[in-house]
Amino acid sequence: MYETEQKKRTLKTAVLTMGLAMVLAGCGVGNAPAKQGPPERGVVASVDVPLRDPAWSEEEGVVIALQEDGQRLVRLDTGQSFDGTRDFPVTISDQIEAAAGENLALERGRTPGKIYLPKPERDQIAVAENDSLLEVRTFAAGESPTRVALGGTSTGLSSQTLYALSEDGQTVSMVDLENAGDVAAEVEVGVSEDALIEPSGEDGFWLAGSEGVALYAGGPPELRGALPLQAGSLAVDEADPQRAYVGETESGRLAVVEPGESGELNTTAETTLDAPAEYLTIDEGRLYAVTNDELVVLDSETLETVETVELGPLVAQEDLEEAEPSGVAVGEEDVYVTLRDEPYVLLIEKP
Repeated sequence: MYETEQKKRTLKTAVLTMGLAMVLAGCGVGNAPAKQGPPERGVVASVDVPLRDPAWSEEEGVVIALQEDGQRLVRLDTGQSFDGTRDFPVTISDQIEAAAGENLALERGRTPGKIYLPKPERDQIAVAENDSLLEVRTFAAGESPTRVALGGTSTGLSSQTLYALSEDGQTVSMVDLENAGDVAAEVEVGVSEDALIEPSGEDGFWLAGSEGVALYAGGPPELRGALPLQAGSLAVDEADPQRAYVGETESGRLAVVEPGESGELNTTAETTLDAPAEYLTIDEGRLYAVTNDELVVLDSETLETVETVELGPLVAQEDLEEAEPSGVAVGEEDVYVTLRDEPYVLLIEKP
């Protein structure tokens, strides 16, 4: 965990207006004071390494993310207050054997929870502890799993199923987490390599990619409906997992997609942003859409805009105007936006 003196010397010290520094102490744990952003709206925090795919752990009040190269897990203990000079401990795991895939999935409802990481090079899923970031086990999950989604646990249901999408987009493997991690079934889906996956409840999943949006359900899941939207982003409301939110790749169009009475998929609400939504996430009746320039907060029922936050004033503080988002997570008080190729996180106060 970055315990050697050589690694400590290589850590970058970021100088911000209010004095932003990363000081490591044991096991790769340091403090990252954050710089004041636009008046009482946001801060820029240095995390020493570029991150991607952040996820909020509600039970522990922390952000878990992947190091951008997939070689390590990173835990941000963000604290509770928003005062413009926030300090939070940053913990970086040991190097992962074989790089992680495209995302991670967090177990819900338990403290400490588990982190599920796909390892496409090993045909495995790795399980790590949320509090220590230590890998505790691995299990098989079909061929080259690259994206994962948790059904049951993540939606408050009693069953625990992990869905693993293969790197080539051809199959989704269903893993029974309550039965020693056995692969219960494999479903041929034949989607693109850039496809995204989210749970649709107790016994199914959503897929979205350049070929469209699809809903699978049943035991084993079967295709229930599809809609030809060129999707570049996808989010599902845990409170209503039969409703998906989709952002198109070539436009700023956002759509709510739901199954009809006959199983077909319908668009039940839509709006248009100024640019494509690179990332989407849901929290307490709000849809958070991140474009290259803005964080847009919308009502999840109507898709009416609640608030728009320009990212320019924040990233300009560190001359990061060319930086692009690499993920978004919504915490108790703030929204966290990671940046591609840049060792910073934007912390934006929730509306």
